[in-house]
Amino acid sequence: RRLAQKVELLSRSLVVPEPPSDEVLAAWYAENPDQFRTPDTYTFSQVFFDPDRRGDSTSEDAAAALATLQAMDAVPEDLSAYGDRGIVSSYYAGRDAFQLRKSLGGGFVNQLVQLEPGRWHGPVLSGYGTHLVYVHDRREADPSRFEDVEAQVRQDWENDKRELLNEQFIAS
Repeated sequence: RRLAQKVELLSRSLVVPEPPSDEVLAAWYAENPDQFRTPDTYTFSQVFFDPDRRGDSTSEDAAAALATLQAMDAVPEDLSAYGDRGIVSSYYAGRDAFQLRKSLGGGFVNQLVQLEPGRWHGPVLSGYGTHLVYVHDRREADPSRFEDVEAQVRQDWENDKRELLNEQFIAS
């Protein structure tokens, strides 16, 4: 293992890719556009139901509140009357999935990205409890322009090329 580590370190210092032309970078960018795409963003309101406060009635309370909210023509400004106050906010504007995972958890975000905008959904579960969610807006990000991400494209191309050359060096 130590010998393999030393060979790998040696190859990293010996194998340096030649700088790519602008055409090579543009072609590599065209093959990997999702790598440079900004994330989609979500704007939503949510009503939280704390299972520690409500116990076994959490699901029933959430279902009753969902029916009430779905019957309304608009989303109320003050949602605190429909659920519990918690450590989560009732409104999130323009947040991407990465930011939301940090605050609400991966399970919540996995469900959120599948919800249709313009109506109430629930129950949506998180590590905190049960939520009712109204998605106001989902903005799908446009692919980044090559000119805006050229430095990142160059760095990623060099990293991929270096890794390929290292593998070839070690194999030989």
